[in-house]
Parts: sequence; structure tokens; C-alpha cells
Amino acid sequence: MERFVASAKAHARSALAVYLEVPDLAAAGVDIDDDVALPAVSAEIGELVRMRDEAETLRAQVAAETRRAAAVLRRAGLSSRDVGEILGISGARVAQIEREASAV
Repeated sequence: MERFVASAKAHARSALAVYLEVPDLAAAGVDIDDDVALPAVSAEIGELVRMRDEAETLRAQVAAETRRAAAVLRRAGLSSRDVGEILGISGARVAQIEREASAV
């Protein structure tokens, strides 16, 4: 969550510098107190960010495992359509995975 607050602070400083028509706030003598106090939901926001990060990690793992399983099944002689049906993806996606693997 700190990265979002830091990003918001940076954007606010940049916007203020543009508004004041100065290249640098400190050089222009502008002192900003940017202590951000979020409402009581900050713990929930932190948990949401953690869950999203966890979901993205899991998504990447599932994609990698799907690629691996598709390759194993295709080497076993199954058609792209059959592999797709087994893995719950389309045969076209299986073919795309194969093309991507051969391009690497």
C-alpha cells in the first residue's frame, strides 16, 4: 500500500509544480506536509493488495503448469482439441501455446 501512497504523493507534487509554474518545488521554496491519513480501511486495503499479489503469482503458476501439461499431452500423441478439452482450454489455445514454446 505504501507504493500507492508514494505514487499519489509524487503525482500531487508534480501537479502542484505545474500549477505554480516552477520546475522544482523545493527550489521554489515550497514546503509540503504530505502526511496522508487514510480512514480505518487501510488494513483492508493492505489485505486486498496482498491478495491481488498472491492471485497474480498463482495465475502465473497456473499458466506455466498449463503450458507444461499441454506439452506433455501433445508429446503423448493427443490432438490439440483433446488436450484443450482435458485442460479446459480451447484447441486453438493449445496450438498457440505450442507456437509460443517453439519461438523461444
